[in-house]
Amino acid sequence: MCAVWTGRPGSLRGRRSRDQYPRKRFHSDIVSLHALMDRRVEMVRRRGARRPAKYARGAYEDELRKWIKDGCLVPYDESEHGPPKGLLLLMAVIQRNKKKVRPVMDFRELNAHIESHTADADVCSQKLREWRRQGVNVALIDLKKTYLQIRIDKSLWPYQTVVFKGKRYCLTHLGFGLNVAPLVMKAVMNCVLSRDPDVRKGTSAYIDDIRVNESVVAVDRVKRHLAH
Repeated sequence: MCAVWTGRPGSLRGRRSRDQYPRKRFHSDIVSLHALMDRRVEMVRRRGARRPAKYARGAYEDELRKWIKDGCLVPYDESEHGPPKGLLLLMAVIQRNKKKVRPVMDFRELNAHIESHTADADVCSQKLREWRRQGVNVALIDLKKTYLQIRIDKSLWPYQTVVFKGKRYCLTHLGFGLNVAPLVMKAVMNCVLSRDPDVRKGTSAYIDDIRVNESVVAVDRVKRHLAH
């Protein structure tokens, strides 16, 4: 299963178009932006040694190396993508119940401009009611690295750059920490499952968990459907 998200940063609240800037003002803003990004790169490099905690650093760096190997992080090429337009601070979330360390991007600045309207409590209650109605002949599919299966359109790569070991990379897939990521995942899952009427009828998905009513469709059939 793989999908491409083509959300446009130009739709964020408060963003002004180039035409609204006087040319001289626009040039000075660009210079200031580059200076700010240079300072933030230096800040990331200085703070990188303190994040994450020492006992988690090895697992954290191993996970990022897997991202690089899998193409989720690729070296940033200015000749292809132009000057970077954003720099995200890399952080680590320690999932003690799963004994995992997950790299997370600091999307707080971007999240402040996005109204997600997730209504998490209502959605959870609705899903619980759906799952209770499915009876007892059910199986659970827990998708692995769910967000990293969703590709980001290349036009958005300059907004998702990170610094790791002193080198700039761009995130080519949906990152952890973006507040609309669950909504994007929900839309993708609904689209994928709906391509097969039997799979759609016999499944109920919530982010990365899919409950399969095996009275309607076999769990192996759902797995094969997702694999394609």
